[in-house]
Amino acid sequence: MISVRRPPDLSQEGRVAGGQARVLREIRASTSDTTDLLDQAIRRAEALAASHKVAVRQPLSASAAPPDLVVTRPLPTFDELLAITPPDAALEDALDAEEIRAALQRLEKAGDDAAGEGELDRWDLVIAGTAGLLAGLADIVLVGIPQNPLTQFGAEGGLLSNGMRDAVSRVLPPDLVAKLEKAFPVPYDPSTNARLLKPVDGLYPVSHRFHSLGHDPLLGWVFGVRDILSGTFSAIGRDGVLVVQGVTSGEAGQNLFSGLFDAFRRVGGHMLSDVATPMGLPAPLMPLTQFLQMGTIGSEGLSVAEITRRMYRDGYDFRHFLAGGLTTGIIEVIIRGSWMIRRLQEGRSFQQALPVANIPRLRRQLLLGHAMAAAVNAGKVAVMSNPLALNWAQWLAVLRYLGPELLHLARAPALRAAAQDKLLDGDLRIIAGMPG
Repeated sequence: MISVRRPPDLSQEGRVAGGQARVLREIRASTSDTTDLLDQAIRRAEALAASHKVAVRQPLSASAAPPDLVVTRPLPTFDELLAITPPDAALEDALDAEEIRAALQRLEKAGDDAAGEGELDRWDLVIAGTAGLLAGLADIVLVGIPQNPLTQFGAEGGLLSNGMRDAVSRVLPPDLVAKLEKAFPVPYDPSTNARLLKPVDGLYPVSHRFHSLGHDPLLGWVFGVRDILSGTFSAIGRDGVLVVQGVTSGEAGQNLFSGLFDAFRRVGGHMLSDVATPMGLPAPLMPLTQFLQMGTIGSEGLSVAEITRRMYRDGYDFRHFLAGGLTTGIIEVIIRGSWMIRRLQEGRSFQQALPVANIPRLRRQLLLGHAMAAAVNAGKVAVMSNPLALNWAQWLAVLRYLGPELLHLARAPALRAAAQDKLLDGDLRIIAGMPG
């Protein structure tokens, strides 16, 4: 049951309407017996007339609609009606229980449509749970743990990871990588602190791409472009300190548009030259974990920052991230595909059936599916006691849908109230005979 806000200036009108409805019900109740007796008398008279073959012009009934009333005295004013209205009368007296329930359901639907609530039905839950479970099993069986680029440890456990690494190596063989390195030099590629004015803690040849923000597959399109245009090197040290320092003269003298185009081109080309190297590029956004200088995890009491740094050094790179992303794709394909099929079966048009993630009900279903797969992955990490078993792509997918869902939940009450007020205002205009 929802609470309907009633404007203060309608309280008296509600009392009068409820009081008059109560009077009408009392009149109907008091005259019902008389009407029944009259109907019986009329039926007997009609039967008698028929037995004597006397024609009756039209069927008669005491309950038939009365003729138009002729007002012989002025109708009472509102104040007069208010004076004779019982003090306990209310607007609810003008409606029966079914009418009140229908009105509340209409208001509830208006609020749901505006807020985009759309509760998940049984099939939504089944599809989301099945998709999440299948993705979780694929993560356990096919993704495994990454191959260490130095010791090859874990190679037998990551079928998809190893396959992704081999596929990238075939597309980018060593000779092509060497050409790309020469064609796309960047200022954010120092591998040691030897020529830097400000040392970056933990900057070594095997980890420099993890600390350099320009090498992040997502952040690189922002920090890498900036470093190229300004001739700087932006990095987060092992100690969680962001260091930005000049290393070249930069590209300030170039035309703005040509400079931006060249910067994006160099970032993309340099990423291609690095993705197939033994250490590879870091997983997207994982370098930001260097700010998390907290925790005492494991027997060594390592922080979150140090654990993720060691994960990269042990082979958790962009290629392994892509392998984990394939399992998240299972969820997307199953849930979005079933959404579209069900909408088409309901008679929706192709455009209306498109599985757009800003539809709250679909987004909630996707969030549930990814949360299920993330829960399975959490169990995998716990059982294996190995952080390399983490599916970073799966957890990012959960965050991708959780943020908009929390924002929607915060805005939903205001959207619901506005829609219900608009509906009530429209109904009041109709009652008052005002134009819409």
